[in-house]
Amino acid sequence: MFSDVGQLTIDWRARNVYWTDAGFRWIAMKQLPDNIAAHNSMDTYMKVVLDSQIDIPTGIVVHPHE
Repeated sequence: MFSDVGQLTIDWRARNVYWTDAGFRWIAMKQLPDNIAAHNSMDTYMKVVLDSQIDIPTGIVVHPHE
């Protein structure tokens, strides 16, 4: 299996970045740090938010107010 990141979006209210990965067949999320200048690039933590009943995710939209 291979990684194939397709689209990403940012929820600026919750400070999360979401992206689709057609290779792994999931939608994942990573929280943005409070201070982006002090971000640790070695931090690989992310959360898979959807990985079932999804074939090839190629697009994503986030509604920050919902």
